[in-house]
Amino acid sequence: MKNKLQDIINTASLLFAGKGIKKTSVDLICHNCGISKKTFYQYFPDKETIVNEIVKKALVNTEKHIDKLRKIMADAPTELSTFFMYMQCNLSVFTPVFMSDLMKFYPKVYDLMLESKKSKFLPFFTENVKRGISEGYYRKSLDASITAALYFKQLDYALEDEIMLSEKFKFLSYINSFFLHGIVNRTGAEVLVSSFDEDNSGL
Repeated sequence: MKNKLQDIINTASLLFAGKGIKKTSVDLICHNCGISKKTFYQYFPDKETIVNEIVKKALVNTEKHIDKLRKIMADAPTELSTFFMYMQCNLSVFTPVFMSDLMKFYPKVYDLMLESKKSKFLPFFTENVKRGISEGYYRKSLDASITAALYFKQLDYALEDEIMLSEKFKFLSYINSFFLHGIVNRTGAEVLVSSFDEDNSGL
């Protein structure tokens, strides 16, 4: 039962990311899962419920990852670069077409994202910038709140751009690298290089 549920969620996520929510029918999800509509409705009463489940799961997992980073990361640059990598690898459903449909047709679910950004993601980023400044790894002139807000404004813009459909990982990777290297000082840059070398030492 659990495997079937996860298969439906994974399939719907891929379809939503590529075609958008509106153009992805329950019939299409069922066809790609190899199940009947009756089986689908045993798990989800309607399409909005599965959209809500996908978004909530992504947000909860991201929040758990943030909480874990706060406990185990030795320094701010490594913490932020690890967070960026997580976003690149695990939030693939949030493409421009998905975000557009979410905002237009599922405003309550979209509001969940806005609330998580406000209550979890922005505070995490703001705290990270303050931490990086106090550790001597980030530029002293940074305003933590403005820096955090600016990053998420860039991210919002990226999620609205159609290039994300074909070069999602590359585009996000560039934004994250550009931003991170823009806020570190020379000492922080050395930490990033050291962290990268450690991550690739086993290759």
